[in-house]
Amino acid sequence: MTQSTRLLAFLIAAAAATSCTERNGKLPPTPKQNEAVAVQVDKAKTETVDAARSAMDYAYAQKAVFVDKMKREMVTIQEDLDRLSTKIDKAGGATKADAKTKLASVREQWVRVRMQLDQAEGATESTWDGMKGDFKRSYGDLQDSIATMRQWLSDTIAP
Repeated sequence: MTQSTRLLAFLIAAAAATSCTERNGKLPPTPKQNEAVAVQVDKAKTETVDAARSAMDYAYAQKAVFVDKMKREMVTIQEDLDRLSTKIDKAGGATKADAKTKLASVREQWVRVRMQLDQAEGATESTWDGMKGDFKRSYGDLQDSIATMRQWLSDTIAP
């Protein structure tokens, strides 16, 4: 090979090599990597949209809708607690006493959450976000307490 042929071959090889890399020197992503990135981007978009919806779902202007929905949820929870009470009444001995104590604690928690909902109903625009946040946390804690009690009952009292 002559000098010019070698130089031409080198330039062609260099051009081919640089066209296969990005500017930062990395190889372009494989189709699998592109697919994984696309999935991550879609997931991030979905999470962002969901977060925006939940934040917007109950802006101050929609306070009445939120309060009405949560009042219905609280009635459902109260009915659920009544069903648990019936199940507890069928139990016997020390289990029944322990279960009644636990149920009374959950009912007290329900009353506190219901009072927070009443306060949220009277919230002003400036206090709405704080009250809504406090209520949602308390409501979540109530749901956790009910789930814990239900699990305890199923572990302790035979179905």
